[in-house]
Amino acid sequence: MTKYLLIAEHQVPKGKRALLLFVHQLHLCAGVIEHRYDGRLVRRLPEHPQPTHLVSTICQLMSGQSLDGDLHVVLDKGAYWPDAFPVLLNGKSNYSHV
Repeated sequence: MTKYLLIAEHQVPKGKRALLLFVHQLHLCAGVIEHRYDGRLVRRLPEHPQPTHLVSTICQLMSGQSLDGDLHVVLDKGAYWPDAFPVLLNGKSNYSHV
């Protein structure tokens, strides 16, 4: 079963992506942080952030991963994890940062 793990941006495992939640015009929105193997952290934010993109962004991140994989979540300043979502665990990456 998927676990939702709250991590800091610098804890995104190399070669992996994480859900980035941020506030835009007082609305909770979603983007993606990718930690590339060359060490760069790349933020992918929608051109026109909308709160309606939140669930589709989560689904995009979960597609292609195993059902028991973890979804890393980064909360930007002012962002929050909605109460209606599954439990968000405090977590640290279990992946090597090689």
